[in-house]
Amino acid sequence: THGTRRRRARIRRNRAQQSQTRCQRTRNHRNRPGHWQERRTRSALPVWKLKHTLMRIIAGEFKGRRIPFNNKKHGNARVTSDFVKKAVFSSLGEILCGKYFLDLFSCSGQIGLEACSRGAQVVINEPDRRCNRFIAQLIDNWHLNDRIYLYARPAQKLLPQLAHAKALFDIIYLDPPYHQQLDGHPMSCTILTRLATSPILAPNARILVQHASRTTLPKSLPNVTLSRQKKYGDTTLSTYTLTF
Repeated sequence: THGTRRRRARIRRNRAQQSQTRCQRTRNHRNRPGHWQERRTRSALPVWKLKHTLMRIIAGEFKGRRIPFNNKKHGNARVTSDFVKKAVFSSLGEILCGKYFLDLFSCSGQIGLEACSRGAQVVINEPDRRCNRFIAQLIDNWHLNDRIYLYARPAQKLLPQLAHAKALFDIIYLDPPYHQQLDGHPMSCTILTRLATSPILAPNARILVQHASRTTLPKSLPNVTLSRQKKYGDTTLSTYTLTF
């Protein structure tokens, strides 16, 4: 009937007008001052500021396995980006079989788990209780209790304990919170200095320090010297090797 056709035509006109209104709102939103700058800012947020940080093992036995670390539940903890993690293990070599690896400030556990995936025997230390529980659950879920030992002590107290146990490590990874200090110096610098004279260093051991680029580490210490340094934005990776 004519009435039905008129109603259908009116509905089509209303829908067309609504569609035009939505399109205009979208154009106005995109054209407002600062919109594209805001988009760039959002996409450039550091990994540690994201609510959920999606991490995966990048090589080895567990390649592709997810580490479901939720930053919001752990105080927006800073985590190592995949880019830096790849650089770390590229410098160490793909296969770490037979190596003993110490991850001294683990946070999410991803560095120690990556080393384990590549064949290393690993000691992980994370003093934060929430992060430590998260790592413990992962170790249990992945059935790695015979390959990873987990501690929850301040690094400065764990080092003497490991020395007393006569533990030896081929690779030691330091990534303390950038803002933390110990004995009036950045935590990374103080722990590195103590490690340099620690008996836990195996022959040909390497110490890798992930630290803020604004922090200057010494080029040499008793028994160790800076052999490589690479900057990744506000993060720098410094590698120390034994001099004897």
